Amino acid sequence: MKRRTLLTTALASLVSSRVFAADMLPLKVLSSMAAQGAFKEIEPMIRRAGVAMNIEFSATVPISERLQKGETADLVVIGKAGVDRLVKEGKAIKAVDLFVSEEGLAVADNAPTPVIRNLEDFRKLVAGTPSIAVTARGVSGLRLQQMMRDLGLNEVLEKRTVLVDEGFTGTRLLKGEVAMAVQQLSELQASGAKNFVRFPDEMQVPTTFSVAIMRSTVQNKAAENAVRIMSSAEAGPAWERSLVKPLRK
Repeated sequence: MKRRTLLTTALASLVSSRVFAADMLPLKVLSSMAAQGAFKEIEPMIRRAGVAMNIEFSATVPISERLQKGETADLVVIGKAGVDRLVKEGKAIKAVDLFVSEEGLAVADNAPTPVIRNLEDFRKLVAGTPSIAVTARGVSGLRLQQMMRDLGLNEVLEKRTVLVDEGFTGTRLLKGEVAMAVQQLSELQASGAKNFVRFPDEMQVPTTFSVAIMRSTVQNKAAENAVRIMSSAEAGPAWERSLVKPLRK
């Protein structure tokens, strides 16, 4: 009788835990588009570990603004400066650096691949480009706009630049709306652009992206497991294939 009672209790506990797992909501993840390409491979890895995620991709600045206005999430993947601010403000309880991203530009598949060896090559290229898409509030877009002003390309910025509020600049390129697109290399690739080049070192300001576990989460264990996989050596090749540099190999 005692054995039957123990067996019944064990089965009830097992059924209860399965029901609880099935009833758990997917983690809400707000992520920079710089991670979008890699997440096509990494999200299934996390799902196989028993953690579901609903991921919404946007630029770092809009995500930060949404969080400042009170929106909640379980995980946030944005530039390190933004994550550090979330920790300082007490909105995040843990932060892990994931990868470093660099910038570049893309042109149409049938166009000559640009050669950019230095800042002067870039100035001449942009000066002769009929139209260029940059992010309005993304890290790369804000830097490029300032760089163009510093290079005396104000006319290009004002008359031939298309500012993209949301999404990939490469999408505008593929639709034939612009002759050139500038963004993080990972974002250019994720957009489907194929003819792109990395900016030379003197133009690069590499951006570190981090993941934050938010204080508002009620699924700490699931969030921890997701972060563990994102930052694991096993996820490293997926990050590399998306053209970013993982910080843990």
